[in-house]
Amino acid sequence: MESDVIVKHIPPQEIIIHDISVFRTAEDMGRAYTFGRDFCCDKFIWANGVVMNYHKLGSAFSDTYVRELMDGKIHFEWVAVAPMKKYSERIKVEKFVSVHVKDTSYNKKFVELGRYLYDYAQTKIKENDIYPFSEKYEILQMR
Repeated sequence: MESDVIVKHIPPQEIIIHDISVFRTAEDMGRAYTFGRDFCCDKFIWANGVVMNYHKLGSAFSDTYVRELMDGKIHFEWVAVAPMKKYSERIKVEKFVSVHVKDTSYNKKFVELGRYLYDYAQTKIKENDIYPFSEKYEILQMR
């Protein structure tokens, strides 16, 4: 019996990032997300030499968000990123604190996002235009 159902897979064609925070190291990024806690519930992912965390825009599913999604566009409200040449399951932050990292190198969307963010992060690090967490962390640790 033939089916009248047509199945299509239409992956996103464009990712739009509205804000990017660059950390000098994966450890600095991990410290920022665990500061004052002994755990991290945020999702860290890895692809193409960077570890990243993100928040998609439009969780309220407004008409505009749905229209953009149907047009193949994904909006990230913000992305945090740090260089991490090789994938590791965890980023050790403190003696008993680590952040879990998921390898997303199987996903074309994240591979392309990682490629873009790697280049972006390298430029920002060279310009020293990074999230200043390591300096803040050291000052707070001295108190």
